[in-house]
Amino acid sequence: MPEATLGYDLGNGFAVELSYQKSGGSLTNVSGITTGPSGAVTGTANLTPTGGDLIFTSTMIKGIYNIPTDTTAIYYPYIGLGLGKTNIKLDKVTFATNPTPNSIDGSATSMQLTFGNRFKFSQGWFGDVAANYTHI
Repeated sequence: MPEATLGYDLGNGFAVELSYQKSGGSLTNVSGITTGPSGAVTGTANLTPTGGDLIFTSTMIKGIYNIPTDTTAIYYPYIGLGLGKTNIKLDKVTFATNPTPNSIDGSATSMQLTFGNRFKFSQGWFGDVAANYTHI
């Protein structure tokens, strides 16, 4: 899913980034949600959804540190730590016991650890490959 990032180089290997990320997909298994006749959450049980999506959208501010190594145009590793807010949405979820579509959403504080590598191309262009671990 997409991510958009705007960053500023602070010098001496440090940078700050503001990022917006979206992830999720088709819902295949939910544990711990029971719905009543009106679709409201009423208790806990193991239910298997018959349809719907799980969607996460996060806004993060991250501190980035470029790891001091023998960098090249292809090898320029970095690590980052971020803090932000994640919105969580169960969209049009249906269950065998309640086929009425349910939409449930909320938000939580989240933290993110990032490991990445920046590939520098010509004339100021670059690309990143990164792995993010987000704790919500």
